[in-house]
Amino acid sequence: MSDEEKPPSMQQSTPQPPARYPFDRVIVSEGSTPRKLTPPEFFALPLAKRIQYVVEQKASFFDGDAEVDPKEALKQMRKIRTELH
Repeated sequence: MSDEEKPPSMQQSTPQPPARYPFDRVIVSEGSTPRKLTPPEFFALPLAKRIQYVVEQKASFFDGDAEVDPKEALKQMRKIRTELH
């Protein structure tokens, strides 16, 4: 019996590769020393704090050496989260 003939509960699913963050680090400029955060570290911050950093332009997003527009980075993150749910 092929996978197409099996009921959905018996079909083997191919695991999807994890979605890649649209940036590899965030530099938060608050106080005298900027902080480098990984994407998981940034998203572990309280939502209100993340929003504050973006609105006050204290968060800079980077992919390698290239700076990523914060609006585009967050737009891509919303898209990834939508696809995961």
